[in-house]
Amino acid sequence: METSNHSPKNTLQGVCKPKKKEALRVVFSDPDIQAYREHMMEHAIICKFMGLWPTERALYQWIKQHWRPKGDVNLHLGAKGFFTVVFSNLEDKDRVFDGGPYFLSSAGLYMRPWKANFVPKKEIFTQVPMWIRLFSLPIDYWGLATLKLIGD
Repeated sequence: METSNHSPKNTLQGVCKPKKKEALRVVFSDPDIQAYREHMMEHAIICKFMGLWPTERALYQWIKQHWRPKGDVNLHLGAKGFFTVVFSNLEDKDRVFDGGPYFLSSAGLYMRPWKANFVPKKEIFTQVPMWIRLFSLPIDYWGLATLKLIGD
């Protein structure tokens, strides 16, 4: 039986390399990817119903009922409840994006323009539609200007 002067720790040090502190960066230069990104920037918006993660089927039904698009709409479901809506008709996209606010039950729909390298975990919400109930609000405060002041 042969013994070694090398401890397991010393043996592993020669095999294992220290962890790099820099993250690996991959750059895609394929023209198809660039064309896809340009198409998405023009035709898509990123959305999320705050507090809800509806199914794909429920989203298609909601879009059909509330947005009534003239052209085709495709959905890409993502992480953290985000989904991308891709419009074939740019008028639909502009009308929907400029319209609103939109709600599913009491959950407000957050919308932003599509952007490359979107990371749901890092998204910062600057504006989110909210549904609020003002119990016992006197009738003299029901005017649009007053309610807007309360909402703002």
